[in-house]
This record gives sequence, C-alpha cells and structure tokens, in this order.
Amino acid sequence: MRNPWLFDRREQVLTAVWTPARGITDLTADLPDDWLAAVHRLGHDLHVRQYGGHLDHVHWVGEYDEVFGTVLILTNVTPRDRAPNGLGGHTGASLDSDQDTIVSNIADSVQDSVGDAGIAWPWGDVGSILRPCIEDNIAVWYDGRQGRAVAPIGDLNDHVSAY
Repeated sequence: MRNPWLFDRREQVLTAVWTPARGITDLTADLPDDWLAAVHRLGHDLHVRQYGGHLDHVHWVGEYDEVFGTVLILTNVTPRDRAPNGLGGHTGASLDSDQDTIVSNIADSVQDSVGDAGIAWPWGDVGSILRPCIEDNIAVWYDGRQGRAVAPIGDLNDHVSAY
C-alpha cells in the first residue's frame, strides 16, 4: 500500500534528458543555478568509459521534499537495444547545497541506476569502477584501486583515455 506521508509530500522540481548524440536536453528546473550546472557537469561524463554495454538514454526527475529540505533524484536509464530500466534513485542533496555536493550526489544516484541496468560506469584504467566523492571541496571521480582522484566530475573525458 502506498504511504501518502512518504510520497505525496514531494513536488517535481527538475526534469532532464541525456543522450549520447545530444548530451543534456529538455532541462527544466525550479531550483538554484548550482543544480542546473551540476546536471550539465554530469552530462559531460555520461558517455565516457561505459563497460558492459552502452547508454542510449537517461531521464532524470528531481522531487523536492519540503520536510527534509532535500531534492531526490530519480533516474531512468535505457541501455542500447534494451528496454528502460525504470525510475530509481536515492536521497540527493539539500536544496541549498553547493554545486560540488550536488553533482557528487547526482553522480552517485545515476551510477546506481546505470549499474542496475547492467553497465559499469565510469570504468577506470585498472579494471575498477570510479566512484564519485568530494576531495578538497571538489567533486571528483575516485579510483579506489589506484587510491587517487582521476578527474573532477564533468571533466572525465579530458583526463582519461576514451574507450
């Protein structure tokens, strides 16, 4: 049974679409500018280093929870030649977070949804998945096997070889 306390208190405040050919499109948001910039930053990295398949389409919906003051990012991933995976996600950042906190949280949510679709993204040089984290107040892709940050989120293509 649907619990109205959990689901009916959220307002849709963001939608966006990403495709490999066009990047981020159809971005509409009733959020601070740092949220829009964060979505664009992540969109720059979505086509880089996909392993085990390729993404054809990513659709985001952001819902604001006024009780907790957070924006929940829901992600629907469509792998190439497969059906959409369905909306998934987890609690995102607070409404007034800085851009790096926002992009790190969105990246984590998207990475989970991409993984649920059977694709590892982004894949590192030494055979492990890169994880989003904050290092020195900057959102980065971190390679646990190498024990270092690989690139700021949004600049992955400029710092790694493509494949």
